[in-house]
This record gives sequence, structure tokens and C-alpha cells, in this order.
Amino acid sequence: ITETFAQNEMNILQQLNTSRGSIAYNVVDVAGAAAGGVTDFKKVQEMMTMAEGVISSRIIFGTPGMGYAKKLEGGEYFV
Repeated sequence: ITETFAQNEMNILQQLNTSRGSIAYNVVDVAGAAAGGVTDFKKVQEMMTMAEGVISSRIIFGTPGMGYAKKLEGGEYFV
């Protein structure tokens, strides 16, 4: 996950990792943007969601409740 942010020229300001059994979650606060000051969050989210071991992701930015994505069985990406 951290590599995904680095590849997209984003800096991790703070990260929290919590687990219970075989399930864990990360809360990551990031800053920075790609060239021109614009970050393609859909691309970043797809890269994170499709990483090995990730079940789902949510980006909290803009409209509350938006930004949920999940990796389906068979490796398909769902938004």
C-alpha cells in the first residue's frame, strides 16, 4: 500500500494499522499530488484494492459515503 502512494507521488502523513485475527485495516492520511497538482484517486484506489491481501478500500474525500471499492473473487475490480 505504501508503494502505491509513492508511485503516485503522495506522502504518508500518518498511518494507523489495527488487526483482529486474520483481518486488519489501515487508515492512512496522505498529502501531495502528481504533476499539475491533480491526483487520480480512482487510479490510486484501484492499485490499492488490487494489491495482494487487500479485500476492499475506501477513500474519504469530497462527498461522504463515496469512494468504496472491492476486489471480487476471481480478481475483478468493483467500484
